[in-house]
Amino acid sequence: NISIVRQKTVNSSASIFNRMDPKDSGPSKKRPVGEATKLRGRACRGKKILNPMVREKLKEPISYLVPPQERLMGSILRTLPRDILKSYNFPFCREQLQAEMCKRANLPPLAPLLSNYSSIESHNQLHAAMVLEESRAIISEALFKRWGRDRVPLSNGMVELDFISSAKISSGSLHTVYYFQARKAISADIRANFRQATVVELMPIGRNSIEHIVLGSIVRSSPRNFYIVDDEDFDNDRHFAIMIYNTSGESFQNGARVMELGSLLNLTRQFDACTSGKFNNGILGRRQSTQFDVDAEERKDSSNSAVIKSVISDNGAIIIKEQNQRKISTIKEELNGEDVKLQESPYNVPQLNKTQKKAFKSFLDSSKHRISIVQGPPGTGKTTLIVSIVCRYLLRAKDTSEKARLMICAPTNKAVAVLATRVADAIREDPDINIVLIGDKTRLLEDNQAILQRFFVYTWKDEQIKDWQRFGRDCKAGRIRDEKAFRDCVLKQIKVLKRQAIGLVDDNFQSILTRICTELKDFLKSNIDKTLLGELIEKVAKELKKWDEREIVKTLLREANVIFCTLSSAGAQVMKDTLAV
Repeated sequence: NISIVRQKTVNSSASIFNRMDPKDSGPSKKRPVGEATKLRGRACRGKKILNPMVREKLKEPISYLVPPQERLMGSILRTLPRDILKSYNFPFCREQLQAEMCKRANLPPLAPLLSNYSSIESHNQLHAAMVLEESRAIISEALFKRWGRDRVPLSNGMVELDFISSAKISSGSLHTVYYFQARKAISADIRANFRQATVVELMPIGRNSIEHIVLGSIVRSSPRNFYIVDDEDFDNDRHFAIMIYNTSGESFQNGARVMELGSLLNLTRQFDACTSGKFNNGILGRRQSTQFDVDAEERKDSSNSAVIKSVISDNGAIIIKEQNQRKISTIKEELNGEDVKLQESPYNVPQLNKTQKKAFKSFLDSSKHRISIVQGPPGTGKTTLIVSIVCRYLLRAKDTSEKARLMICAPTNKAVAVLATRVADAIREDPDINIVLIGDKTRLLEDNQAILQRFFVYTWKDEQIKDWQRFGRDCKAGRIRDEKAFRDCVLKQIKVLKRQAIGLVDDNFQSILTRICTELKDFLKSNIDKTLLGELIEKVAKELKKWDEREIVKTLLREANVIFCTLSSAGAQVMKDTLAV
């Protein structure tokens, strides 16, 4: 014991001398270790060091003027990746991170939702805080799968990128966007994972530790923002625009490896709806809503009938079923008149039962700021009711010479595809009605690609070009069996083209279409030069190739009578940019 105490005393004395000035005499000439040397040593061993001023600046609240997606992502991704990873397993770290995120986003602390609130804003702010927490849970779980016990190999879904440039793409933005180019061609499956609002992990080339990764999100940005010429040889599929919220001193000059962690697209749009205030003021009108059941007695008698509830915003007035019994006979007469018109129309409208007829009548006669909710178990005819409502609405718009404007949304892409297919089959491709479909191409067109491609905004141009090229080839080669049917088909295609893309048809294009119509008048005669007509038709396909994709999407959405999309796609930026929508 005595020898151990003496040894400790000698070691402590030596450590004191080691901290003395090297000019002083002492038993050792070892130079003292300064703070900068310690920091460099810790950085070399893989421990991230942040300047205290930078660390405090990252905790500052993000302004309301910042775009919603950047505000949501910045509130989470300003945190170091290792701290987000700790929040997956440790409740204390999770609570601490939740408080920091809410502070950055200018939101109240996370708390359970209540049944009553003093204002709509207080409920929406708390809901936005819950969206933040859900986003954090998705990212922390992805990091745990990536760096936890069962570590995901870096080669799975990894893409190597070369750094090109960086810039701030908007005046209200606080964070920098880095522009990268993939070193190799990327498969369509991997590219589909790197969509807007997808959180990614960036690892500088030469590093392989969680201490050196940087988290970012995919954003939509034009190459012109980085002084890159977007010419015909430019391959947009190999380029990535990634917004970085906390670089942590890492550099991407030698390139980076990127991996997808998860998509927050739906959550960013929920966050936008909760924090922007547009939903409450523009749609609900800040009025108290009440509910009532249409024909509650009939619902008790027939459990298989769809039930409709209506939320009406008329100063909170309570509307009671059968308030005026004298109107029942009038409603029956109007319903009978609607049935007669449907039988005479070219539409294939599904038949409805008594409850469904009252439901569609309530919806079509509804006033502004009214929400109708159809409730019922599977197989009770909710989809049939929606298809019937759309057909009747379009017929009423035709009778009144008003432009029909309708948006049909569903939670999933499959449900949207089913509705679009059913409606397209019911109206039988009426040339006077514009139907468009917008959303994720791979999911929406998975089952009914042949039918829905001509309605999908991102494949509309290709489908039009294919149709006109086929018309031209058949006409020049003389492969037309029914000349009258061919003429009617081409004239219908011209009518649809001019109606759907009315803002894109210039004078030159219009002259080509006029010449085709003139030639088609004498098409049934034997002396018509079908080769000349085929060349004119092929010119239409060549002109269509010159049209800009972005302008086509905006024009189709602006001129559409019926828009099909998911609830998430309804909040897409392209929908916001199209003022008519």
